[in-house]
Amino acid sequence: MRKTGEFPRSKREYYGTPGWITRALLISEALPDRVWEPCAGDGKMVDVLRQHERQVVASDIEPRGEGIERRDFLAAELAPEGVAAIITNPPWDNRGRLSTAIVRHALHLMTPGRGLVAMLVPLAWDAAKSRRDLFMRPSYVAEVSLLDRMQVMEGTAVDKGLTSTIQATWHVWDLSRQRRSGIRKHFVTQSEANGGVGGFFEIWEADVNGKPGDSRFGASTT
Repeated sequence: MRKTGEFPRSKREYYGTPGWITRALLISEALPDRVWEPCAGDGKMVDVLRQHERQVVASDIEPRGEGIERRDFLAAELAPEGVAAIITNPPWDNRGRLSTAIVRHALHLMTPGRGLVAMLVPLAWDAAKSRRDLFMRPSYVAEVSLLDRMQVMEGTAVDKGLTSTIQATWHVWDLSRQRRSGIRKHFVTQSEANGGVGGFFEIWEADVNGKPGDSRFGASTT
């Protein structure tokens, strides 16, 4: 897999989100009506969410598009009124420190209202000791694996005409879930996302009585 440090870096680690990436999340997981996109950049993800009838509060520390509020997400003490989910593609800094801080802050902001958090991160983002606790929480409910690579940078003079891609995945936390019961694992290609269908593998963990869990495979229905 191409490491995030192997392609030319964008200012503030901004890499726009192709539309199919957001659609992959939408066909896999049920998202609430009113959401916050706090790293909105030029609004690519915002546009897709709105096309799917979501009310979106769009902000960024350095907005790149019209209608996006200038706001430092990490300085926010409360989520905007009525927001039931935080959904974003956070900056992909080399060591993942900024993206980790954003995920943790999103979980903090969504805890009082028992909302949802969905974060798009590089594939190996979960393979870090410093982030292990995030995936041990009862609220961690799903992963949406993107089976096609995500284009993160168009050919430019900086990268001598090359197009950089990376394998990415969505991680989803539902703060309304208070006890671990299972994790939904979705697999979605670009064509499936654009066509509105994907596959999932649902893993059921051992219950409170210690009985072994089971799993099942099928088509996404959300």
